Amino acid sequence: MEKLVRPMLVAGSVVLFVFGTAASAQVTVGTANTDNCFPFSCAASGFNQYQQVYGSAAFSGPLTIGSLSFFRNDATTAPGGTFASGTYNIFLSTTSKPVGGLDATFANNVTSPLVFFASLVISAGSGQVPTFTITGTPFSYNPAAGNLLLDVMYSNANGAGYFFRAENLAPGSVSRVFGGGATGNSDEIGLVTRFEPAVITATPEPASIVLTATGLVAFLTVMHRRKRSAA
Repeated sequence: MEKLVRPMLVAGSVVLFVFGTAASAQVTVGTANTDNCFPFSCAASGFNQYQQVYGSAAFSGPLTIGSLSFFRNDATTAPGGTFASGTYNIFLSTTSKPVGGLDATFANNVTSPLVFFASLVISAGSGQVPTFTITGTPFSYNPAAGNLLLDVMYSNANGAGYFFRAENLAPGSVSRVFGGGATGNSDEIGLVTRFEPAVITATPEPASIVLTATGLVAFLTVMHRRKRSAA
């Protein structure tokens, strides 16, 4: 019986090695000591862009980001508070700009090309959730390349009384610039954000498929020979 088990374990190990990938741990950046509603709950005439920088020191190593989460501030969010309905296009990148040092001109903060992450449409009356999660196209972030930049381009209408947990520290781990047109208002505030690793399933290479198939054939051959010997 022991000899029959071994080929099965070897074949199974090959399959797990080919298809399984280890995920990095989630990272939450920001210390909640205030609240804010931009960009997903507040709207102001002419405002259509939001950028937030996250200090690279908050990340222990490279992370392939699969989702972003923001958190309701229960102390200030009104009962029935809603998001600002509209369309939001979300991008990620790295930037050489420091936390607390974003330029008022949005384009000056984009020191590496923006990479599309997600697009979402929020309908009127949406809200009522303690955690607002956006899942997008996996983005590979390496802290060695610079700070992480979130860029949200949007068109929305006012929400009602929904506030997110935010940080307002100097020095802190996040900061932002928000407004409309080419320039905005920069300050030390930023939304507390949780980054979840993407779940990636690797596509097996041809050589790996052959290796897996070879192990399976070997197992079936052993089974066939044992059946003939028992006959």
